[in-house]
Amino acid sequence: MQSAAAGGSASSQSLSVRMDDGTTQVLTVQGASFQPGERVAIGADGRVLPQ
Repeated sequence: MQSAAAGGSASSQSLSVRMDDGTTQVLTVQGASFQPGERVAIGADGRVLPQ
């Protein structure tokens, strides 16, 4: 896989995230890999982080 800094494209992943209030948000993240059922946190800057 090429790095985005080297002119390649970073791999992206679409996540369906169930929020604490029961709603669902669909987010696209780059450069990370998450598995179904894995808990995540969404930072104030919008980044998705493993919890």
